Amino acid sequence: MSVRSPKSETVCSPVSFVIAPTLLAQSRPLLGEPVGTGWTQVLDKGAHGDNFLARAVMNFVGLAANVVEENCSYNTYVDATGEPLTGAGDRTYRIDLADPPPAEAFWSITVYEAESGRLYDAPDARYSVGSGGPGSPEGPALITVSTAPPTDSSTWLPCPPYPFFLVLRMYRPTAAATTGQWRPPPVRRRPGRR
Repeated sequence: MSVRSPKSETVCSPVSFVIAPTLLAQSRPLLGEPVGTGWTQVLDKGAHGDNFLARAVMNFVGLAANVVEENCSYNTYVDATGEPLTGAGDRTYRIDLADPPPAEAFWSITVYEAESGRLYDAPDARYSVGSGGPGSPEGPALITVSTAPPTDSSTWLPCPPYPFFLVLRMYRPTAAATTGQWRPPPVRRRPGRR
């Protein structure tokens, strides 16, 4: 389901300014089109036309977002079973990127707080995992998302002990990403964990 504003000739009232933040927050998970793996792909960044609600939501979650040809992004609030992502109860998630994101420049996965939409203030300033830095995975990768580091923390993405969401970004995405031939794999809860 995409964010779409209703066509209306009504003038904004003071009440509109009260309900607007709630409407934007509720619309945040709807930004994009579902790709069938729990993720949504944001397709029209920087090209919203007269879809003013989508434009407002995009500015609410990512001011000055790049156009899709420069940055292809996906977000998810749920795991493979449709349950909301949360670090409560020491949950551990895995993202198996056996087929790495098709980016000519680099890709990254970042954790944000579900309630506020803000970047999670992760331990040791470890805000994302991706292909863009020293020691980063260049090929297939198994990303672990959890509150505590796993034994091999090279592809660990810390999450908070409360609800969060993930954003996967590809810079200079290939046609496989922009046409939907490539899709991010589901976020799977690690067996044996709550």
